[in-house]
Amino acid sequence: WACGPVPFLMERVLGVRFTSVGGRTVRIEPNLMGLKKASGKVPTAFGTIEVFHELKNGKIHTEYKLPEGVTIEK
Repeated sequence: WACGPVPFLMERVLGVRFTSVGGRTVRIEPNLMGLKKASGKVPTAFGTIEVFHELKNGKIHTEYKLPEGVTIEK
């Protein structure tokens, strides 16, 4: 039963989506869905991606830590 909610939270709420085979590049495009804050960790083959999102003045502010070998695609 947990196979559905976990990817949904990682990809939709936290907004972490892998954009290359192997996970070397990711996009971070959160959708807080009414939440004021969201944070989490997403495992990769290179280590853990950590993200923190906070809604301030109607805009989402994001902080993240990437493992070595992983980059953000814009």
